[in-house]
Amino acid sequence: MRYLPFVLRQLVSASLVSVLLLSTASAQTFPSKPVNVVLPFPTGTSIDFAFRAIAAEASKRLGQPVVIDNRPGARYRLGVNAISRAPADGYLLSAVLGDLVAAQPLAEPDFKLALGKDYAPVASLTELPLVLAISS
Repeated sequence: MRYLPFVLRQLVSASLVSVLLLSTASAQTFPSKPVNVVLPFPTGTSIDFAFRAIAAEASKRLGQPVVIDNRPGARYRLGVNAISRAPADGYLLSAVLGDLVAAQPLAEPDFKLALGKDYAPVASLTELPLVLAISS
């Protein structure tokens, strides 16, 4: 029975030492350069407006500029190409709609953006209601 407390103390000591060593190894601050946001939508849209409000607050909190880069056109392809070519370093954000994630790859097999491979979802920012109207 005396063996168990000794092993437990050794495990706790080793855990504390490893946590202290890891905390000094990961002391790099983020972000150390501007954060870019690529939006495959025109300026003035609801997504652009929402992201500009978020970028202004994020820039204050992060202490780095948050740059909005609107790349509309070619049915999202200009923005998607910019997103897929960017390095996965955490300095590029984007906003995508549900149809870009779900329907576009089915409609165009050569569409280059794949969920989980080219990008990872971070948060759901807005929900926009859609209305289908027909003449009676």
